[in-house]
Amino acid sequence: MISWWPNPLERDQSVHRLGNLALLTRRKNSSASNFDFAKKKNTYFQTRNSVANYALTVNVISESTWTPTVFQKRQSDLVAHLKKAWRL
Repeated sequence: MISWWPNPLERDQSVHRLGNLALLTRRKNSSASNFDFAKKKNTYFQTRNSVANYALTVNVISESTWTPTVFQKRQSDLVAHLKKAWRL
């Protein structure tokens, strides 16, 4: 991840933003919290039938990397969904 996010300030400012968060069960969250992206993705989102537990996590499964560009797109998409749902 550090190689994908070489700017430490940008990485630190993005870590707790909506686009970097995923809905997970407590069990899934604790099972792979500090693994690299590929292993995390496999642990977090794959189930016996290869379907994510939450619809909002489906787009993360299709990503092969987690770069600032991927994050920013997800951030913008999720904010747009919230604006629409909340009629902002």
